[in-house]
Amino acid sequence: LLRNISQKMSEKVARSRLLMFEKYLGQNTLDIGLGGGSVSKILIDKKYRVSNLDVTNTSLYPNILPRIYDGEKFPYKKNEFNTGLLICVLHNCVSHVCVLREAMRTCKRLIIIEDTHRNKFEKILIAARDNIGNFEFYMHKYRSSQDWLKLFKKLNWKSIYTEEWSNISSYGMYGRQTLFIIEPIEKV
Repeated sequence: LLRNISQKMSEKVARSRLLMFEKYLGQNTLDIGLGGGSVSKILIDKKYRVSNLDVTNTSLYPNILPRIYDGEKFPYKKNEFNTGLLICVLHNCVSHVCVLREAMRTCKRLIIIEDTHRNKFEKILIAARDNIGNFEFYMHKYRSSQDWLKLFKKLNWKSIYTEEWSNISSYGMYGRQTLFIIEPIEKV
């Protein structure tokens, strides 16, 4: 019963996110940081080819399991996937730069949604939401949208689309997130 409730709530959020970025997806997608697996489930139901990668298995779906890796080197070839998804993943990573580089090595385009903030108070609010909502009681590495864009530029990548929004979670807590569609800058 609890699993069914969690699946339904997660799928509702995943569907709303998918509306924002589905037009940027390729048919061959790598879901990096699978988490509960709701985005992958919906994509699989829509006939996308999806591979899943994570450092641990926390999937809500017995038939959607991640390939477990060490958090550093992805077990895939260069440009093996059209699209890589990093949905609320990077702030959990020991080295988000390492994960980003591996993601761009293995994927031609990245779709990233991250918890972001505009000021210190908002950072406290998103940290509280993340800790309580995900039962993750440790320090996360949150950045502002502008900090992420500066990092992408430093890595010689560009955001072809960026969208920011604030929301209230199903359990009543404030959050702010940003969607980035990232591609490498073409070398002339």
